[in-house]
Amino acid sequence: QDGVQGQMQMYLWTGSVPDSMVQITSSTSGTPASNTRFFAIQGSFAGPSQPDLFTNPVLDKQIVIVQKNTLSTVGSSSEGCSSGQQSASFPPANDVTGKIVLIDRGSCSFVEKVLGAQEGRAAGVIVINNTPGQPIAMGGSDAPGNAITIPAVMVSRAVGTLLKAQITAGATVIGSLKRRLPPAPKRDGDLDNGVISHEYGHGISS
Repeated sequence: QDGVQGQMQMYLWTGSVPDSMVQITSSTSGTPASNTRFFAIQGSFAGPSQPDLFTNPVLDKQIVIVQKNTLSTVGSSSEGCSSGQQSASFPPANDVTGKIVLIDRGSCSFVEKVLGAQEGRAAGVIVINNTPGQPIAMGGSDAPGNAITIPAVMVSRAVGTLLKAQITAGATVIGSLKRRLPPAPKRDGDLDNGVISHEYGHGISS
């Protein structure tokens, strides 16, 4: 804005190190087999309240498929959206208390999905990618006041489809969200001149 001194705000970035963070404890159908691990990437939200799944894992919780709140106006039931605004997230329609919630990617932000599950007192979230290939690193600004305090990871569409099929068929699947390796150190954007020159460019062009 003309006449106002510019400001460039830099950040610390959490490295999204791949790990087999979804571990199956048991399934009444026998699929997936006990101790099966699935590759996942943990979400990198802005708040410092994000749990470390290496030192504070989510252990032996039932995995359930989200059913969005009847007040929700965005997306399909399994996408766990609310109103399209992360400041107005609704808890799921089904009981997710103390459980790990499966949520499909799409139609609303990752923050909205995770915050809604948290408001339903979920223990953690597994987001299922909606495109083929490996999962991606979920990002987004945390809700006001760093409100998100539960962990969220993304798995591939193939893994998510397998888990959803077993649960939909009536299996009770128990699993954990746990890192095998410690998280990578945070990266300081001040030390990357590519970030600085990019942001500075916004001040001299439209």
